[in-house]
Amino acid sequence: MITLRDYQDKIVKKTQESLRHGNKRIMVCAPTGAGKTVIFSYIAKKVQEQGKKVLMVTHRKEILFQTGGTFDNFGILAHELTAKTRFVPDGDIVVAMVETLFRRMQNRGEYENFVSDFDLIIVDEGHIGNFDKIFEFIPRNNIVLGFSATPYRKGQANSLDSYYDDLIQVVDVPDLVSDGWLSKPSTYGMRINLDNVRLSNVDYNSEDMHHEFIDQRVYEGVIKNYNKHTPNKKAILFAASVESSMDINWRFNQIGIPSAHVDANTPDEERRRIFQLFREGDIKILCNVGIATMGFDDPTIEVVILYRATKSLPLFLQMCGRGSRIADGKNEFVILDFGNNSSQHGFWEQPRNWSLQNDTERFRRESSMTKECPNCERMVPIGTVECVCGYVWQRTRIEQIEERIEADLELLDGFQLQIYALGKTFEELRIIQQKKGYKESWILHQLTSEEELRAYGQWRNYKSGWFWYARQKFEPKTIEQREAEIEEFKEQNRLRNM
Repeated sequence: MITLRDYQDKIVKKTQESLRHGNKRIMVCAPTGAGKTVIFSYIAKKVQEQGKKVLMVTHRKEILFQTGGTFDNFGILAHELTAKTRFVPDGDIVVAMVETLFRRMQNRGEYENFVSDFDLIIVDEGHIGNFDKIFEFIPRNNIVLGFSATPYRKGQANSLDSYYDDLIQVVDVPDLVSDGWLSKPSTYGMRINLDNVRLSNVDYNSEDMHHEFIDQRVYEGVIKNYNKHTPNKKAILFAASVESSMDINWRFNQIGIPSAHVDANTPDEERRRIFQLFREGDIKILCNVGIATMGFDDPTIEVVILYRATKSLPLFLQMCGRGSRIADGKNEFVILDFGNNSSQHGFWEQPRNWSLQNDTERFRRESSMTKECPNCERMVPIGTVECVCGYVWQRTRIEQIEERIEADLELLDGFQLQIYALGKTFEELRIIQQKKGYKESWILHQLTSEEELRAYGQWRNYKSGWFWYARQKFEPKTIEQREAEIEEFKEQNRLRNM
């Protein structure tokens, strides 16, 4: 039987307290590596011992049923509901694959009262939108506990507060690092230009990204940084496409570094073989696409290589978290970032206050612009004066501007930012654009005349042809027009929210 860590026990008690206050649907936040599987398995076992029934809904049952895993350690014997299940599972604890559960509930029949028979429903990775659809079949008086390392949504997605009444956040990544439960990271990398990478839905287009990485020879930076900062270390690499993953895998093997690639189409037997060789250390670098982001647990991973950019904060944190677990002889790990991710989302180890409400600006305000230490090449927050290696910066004029703007942006909402940008210099606009993770076109929308547009192109050292191309879509507006437009948007927004 597993003994809970202090913070895990506190999470359980906070959850019980929330239930006593009348909340029926609770989202429980536990960072990657904090042991959320342990926490909800402990809760499930306690509920079972009271003679009650528990339904766990997941999209990755393998990690729960693996030999020597959490279920084994708690003595949990669970029934499964998968596509291969022919009869309605009848047990105290049932683990259901979310898509199978949804299809069976849609068809009703013998599953008419299936969900309502359970005293507790646990949703693993509850922030993922795939789980939203099952809530229409859950009676409102059923207790639902969602578990997630990253309870976060943004934009037009259904907000988590549509499904949950309360959020429990007891511990954060910095706490777990300082207390020795997670490894301490160091971040290195190289900056890349993403201006020519389109967005597909809510993230970067993987095909565009692959071509940009080839054109900018990012693979050379990956190999150089790996050999320089983490030679012969065990690494997991995340790519945006199968093509990118296979390409970098080939390049590693060409220079004698044992590497393997897996993706969704890798046969199960081959995938298991590769994972085993990786765990045993015969494969040094595991290149993957969407396979090892969640649920893959190998505490001996020493390096996380981000061979991609992402707009998704949860995905960024999940990828970095693969290297955060502690192991014998390991209490540090390295993040090699080749997608400007740390600049866009902040460092993996920085504190974050989660919310059930959708968020479009808050986490971007909390993220950090970064700079590279000229001595050890670590990436550090832009305001760092002394690196851990001992290097001391002399603050430059541009750094002073960056620090001032960073402080300003923390206080601004979307409308205030548009007003703040009025009259800013090219230098200041460029800093705002990079800080907010906008495309360069945002800067062009702030310019008020073709003369400004031409001057901006000259400031950026663009060739003369750029101006003739850019002005075809350029719609200059005076500062007065911009101010009036902002006020109109604010009024429309106010009326919509009345």
